[in-house]
Amino acid sequence: MARLLVLVLALLAALPVTAQVVRIETTGTAFVTDAQDHDAARRRALADALIAAALAGGAQINGYSVLSQARITADVTMVQFAGRILSHQVLAAERLGDQWQVRIRADVGPANAGQCTPGRRLTVTALPPRFDLRPDVPAWGDALARQLALDVMRSVAAHPAITLDGVRADRMAADPADLDYATLMAGQAPQSPSNHRMVLDIALIRHGGQVQLTLDLGFAGPDGTWTTQRFQRAANLPQAGAVGFVTGQTPDRAAHHLTRDLPSDVTKALSALACDAPTARITIGQNGPEVPLGAAHGIRRGMLALVGAGQDPFAIYEIAQLYDRRSVLRPLDPGRNAAADHGALVYFIEAGL
Repeated sequence: MARLLVLVLALLAALPVTAQVVRIETTGTAFVTDAQDHDAARRRALADALIAAALAGGAQINGYSVLSQARITADVTMVQFAGRILSHQVLAAERLGDQWQVRIRADVGPANAGQCTPGRRLTVTALPPRFDLRPDVPAWGDALARQLALDVMRSVAAHPAITLDGVRADRMAADPADLDYATLMAGQAPQSPSNHRMVLDIALIRHGGQVQLTLDLGFAGPDGTWTTQRFQRAANLPQAGAVGFVTGQTPDRAAHHLTRDLPSDVTKALSALACDAPTARITIGQNGPEVPLGAAHGIRRGMLALVGAGQDPFAIYEIAQLYDRRSVLRPLDPGRNAAADHGALVYFIEAGL
């Protein structure tokens, strides 16, 4: 009879899950194996401290028993972080004999805790905007929607943390400052795997005595995750002739109410997006594990790449080779099988060493 392998999942323990940012001080250690291992051991000690901080911020521990012919042949414990290392500071790092000790202070919490990653840059490829203009919307709504699309695109191009590569034909101008409506709709830029993809949807509908505007600004990151920000405005329908002039309910006034503060609101949303820690998914290339993020996206040589919350917590990588739009990674644990991390989501933090 063929051997039957059964995995029995049992919840062994659950530490408190992080619901807010907590500040933790912890120490990591690592042994120096030889003279060439001096710097690598220091980085492993930092990784040990980061793991301890993440565990202290909340984790879930799952136990797995492997059974064969009703006999337990192995026990495996898997630990999943509940939060991320949002930031950390190295308080002390010293070598005592053949051992490094690194003490850190770390902020641990959910990914959306509002901490801002310094030096972050986004490279964006935009898709041509999509419009949903209902037949009963006033004729001036068409021009308003198209001008708004140009204004939003120019806000993206002008943002200090964003590089606008262009607009894809399947859905820019070489110089975003020269954007006009024709080039915006035609598109001419290819999509790079390291870019964020931007989708802009503008809808105008008539509801009772008002015109309602909905603007959805969506971004798909290099890691495949989507974020969407929705902006909505409403204005009274203009009245024709002298009545509209006397009451102030003119097309120009309605357009002003519909688009008021939208460029500044879009800029704030872009700033919030640029605050997020850089994230990407690992692929295995000719030189080993790599991600489609590089110096153009704010990645620096001193950063570490941590496997994201909810995945294997013991995978921490350093940057072996840094290019403009990609980085080759190397696991801090020399025994790590990097191929097992193909497709894993990683986020970057400053090492501080």
